[in-house]
Amino acid sequence: MHYTGAHPFKVLTCDSCNHILCGEDCLTTAIMTPVKSVVMEVFHERASSSTTPEVPYCRVCRNCGLSHRATRSNGLQYSMLDFAPILCSCGRLAHVDKASYHIGSVHEYRQDPERYAVELRLERLHAKSDKLMKGQG
Repeated sequence: MHYTGAHPFKVLTCDSCNHILCGEDCLTTAIMTPVKSVVMEVFHERASSSTTPEVPYCRVCRNCGLSHRATRSNGLQYSMLDFAPILCSCGRLAHVDKASYHIGSVHEYRQDPERYAVELRLERLHAKSDKLMKGQG
């Protein structure tokens, strides 16, 4: 579930092991899609399809897991978003690196949450089998 305001997902950690959501080992649904490269991301395309006036991008603090919504860097246009490092409430800088995400629509998820749960489970199984095949598991 995501919220309005500066911290759209609040704190994002694993309930089992307290691992902070990262762009390397963690899997997400379409509600929170990792941004592979902030430089290459075409912000206006995804942002123009957003049903909310808030910026549909965030980053996650690598230290505490608190999510921080991106801000527009040039007023009303979505050509650039401000992903500059910011001071998190934990006292560390929240950087962009591999912890930036596009916030998708929650409406599709609400219509069929079981589908997204199954897709995520299949992704996890696929990732585990890939690791085993490469001898990393």
